[in-house]
Amino acid sequence: MNKKILLIVLVISINSFSQNSKFSIELSYPILISEKGNDLDFIDFNGIVDLGVKYNLTENKKINFGVGINTTLLKFKVDDSFTKFTRNHYIFQPKVFGKIKLIENGKLDFITGLGYAFDFNSTENGKGKTYSGINFNAGIRYLFTEKLFLHLQYDYIMYNKSELVYYNENLSFIKIGIGIKI
Repeated sequence: MNKKILLIVLVISINSFSQNSKFSIELSYPILISEKGNDLDFIDFNGIVDLGVKYNLTENKKINFGVGINTTLLKFKVDDSFTKFTRNHYIFQPKVFGKIKLIENGKLDFITGLGYAFDFNSTENGKGKTYSGINFNAGIRYLFTEKLFLHLQYDYIMYNKSELVYYNENLSFIKIGIGIKI
């Protein structure tokens, strides 16, 4: 009971002091588009969760700019005649973004970003590598209330091909989620 009261007080405090806050937090489900590696079939190639934080640097009526970071957890299994393993990917995506209001009432925004992705991965035996590459994303955000929003975003990561073994040259996924301005 005390935990529920503490949570309610925290939410009320955040809402009362954050009327002009430039921060937002997003929670998404990543849906992978590129599910085939070089010549290996990935089975059970799943997005687990994506968490993002954004900070608006400008406050204009039509166009805004900001910085953000997303962290994504992905998991896939490879099972073919030569190899069998499960790999976890922890992707960190720092970026700069631009946001354009599409409708006068400000409820629908187009957001695009450019950044760099760091992909830390590990397998069951503890072996892993770190991949990196340029990240581009684009999406829309719809405000349900003054603070709560729904977003849909496409991410495209172009990895450095010289390091890759199991991926093609890129990784593509869509993120569907909710967010809150704090």
